[in-house]
Amino acid sequence: MSVDDSIRSAAKYLAECGVESPRVDAELLMAKVLGIRRDALVARGLAMLDEPPQLTFNRWIARRGEGREPLAYILGSWEFYGIDFKVTPSVLIPRPETEALVERALELIGSRELRVVDIGTGSGAIAVAIAAHSTAKVTATDLSPRALEIAKENAGGRPIEFREGDLLGPLLGLEFDLVCANPPYVSDADYAGLAPELHHEPRVALACGDGFPVLRKLAAGVRAILAAEGRVLVEIGAGQAGTAKELFYTAGFSSVVFHKDLAGIDRVLEAS
Repeated sequence: MSVDDSIRSAAKYLAECGVESPRVDAELLMAKVLGIRRDALVARGLAMLDEPPQLTFNRWIARRGEGREPLAYILGSWEFYGIDFKVTPSVLIPRPETEALVERALELIGSRELRVVDIGTGSGAIAVAIAAHSTAKVTATDLSPRALEIAKENAGGRPIEFREGDLLGPLLGLEFDLVCANPPYVSDADYAGLAPELHHEPRVALACGDGFPVLRKLAAGVRAILAAEGRVLVEIGAGQAGTAKELFYTAGFSSVVFHKDLAGIDRVLEAS
């Protein structure tokens, strides 16, 4: 089959499987197989595929379609804040809404060498993006040793300190000007109804109890590592702003405001 015919057939199959962007996914997987950029596919459309790349493409399409495996895991990388991140099923796939947290963090940092920590770093998306675009002194933590390995690889030599442990545990005795976190905020009740792709991602990083257990612990204990004039930035789920604000006010914070994502949802809580 030609490149065009293979893409067309794959897109039809992915659509039948319920994939949201079948043509785009098929093109990205074909570009990966050929080792070219997606925009270069036009020039290769009539070229015939040899058997090895055709078989690889077919396997990847089956994983995306029948298996509903996330495109990012098949590609092995995903872009976040202009940086390509290695991703595997050991870490969450970075999402556009999290860029709102990075944007606010960079605004707060400015040109200062603030001490910043990213709690539950996963792929390292938040920590690496901040380190790449500021002069902040960045620390990142995660409970998963495998996630930390991937985050270190994604750091690409940037001077980020990585610490293994749960939530505030590996940070006690330290002090930070800015604490960032993207904790699990999907409730266990809602988890079953998520898109099939999300069930390939680490559940511990997505869902927990009523959606607030980790946020409760963070709000109650974060002052132990926060500088006097420090701030906290936390990503939250849609509709969680009211409860999240109450948690931080109860913990003694005097100011809690929210920043919206591109969809207009209160996505980032800022407490001070």
